[in-house]
Amino acid sequence: MSTKFYSRNEMVNMKMVVAFVLATLVIGFMCVSLGFAQPEVTEEIGNDSTTGMDSIGNAVMSQYARASNLTAGYWGTITKVGVNVATPAGNIMTAIYADSSGSPGALLASSSSAAAVSGWNDLTLNIPVSVDAGTTYWLCFNNDDANVDTYRDPDGIHVYVAWTYGDFPDPFDIPAGTRPFTQHMRVTYASDPPPEPIPEGLTIGVMLLLSTVAVLVGMRYFRKRPKWQNW
Repeated sequence: MSTKFYSRNEMVNMKMVVAFVLATLVIGFMCVSLGFAQPEVTEEIGNDSTTGMDSIGNAVMSQYARASNLTAGYWGTITKVGVNVATPAGNIMTAIYADSSGSPGALLASSSSAAAVSGWNDLTLNIPVSVDAGTTYWLCFNNDDANVDTYRDPDGIHVYVAWTYGDFPDPFDIPAGTRPFTQHMRVTYASDPPPEPIPEGLTIGVMLLLSTVAVLVGMRYFRKRPKWQNW
């Protein structure tokens, strides 16, 4: 009678291989999931190098819709438009417009009114907006208190039009004026930026899964070569 058996060391090695395979499968699944995850991504225009809307007459700029342009860097869905407030006062609203020959055109979405706070005021749009990378959009805000102060970049372009606070013009209409600076604003994407040919997380996951296959093949080969003991 012949019976096959593994030595103690071989049994320990087998258990270690099984544990490694299970761990690899778990990690591989997590990495693949990470590759398809959809975290929020923000994209800014302008900066906080200076403050003040006084260069365009701060005292008269409440009840005005003000817009600066953004060339989208991602394919995705925008859910929020925010403005960076230096000195909060009153209430604020944000919106996003399509481009029309270098000016704001059709209103794509807008937020509800919210009390202005210091820092980023990221307000949720009433509808998500799908955008294409490389396409120009206009980020807009309005406020009901002339004492609010925002951060801005002295470079770029900024347009404004008189509009009673509470909603936004649609279309934006012919701007009442243009100024050479960009309001510090940003958008929040609900989805990832455009995926790379193989997302990084997916790449790691595939590598680990391939390693698992290699281990399983090795185990199968190992099991086909048992030691034998004759009795």
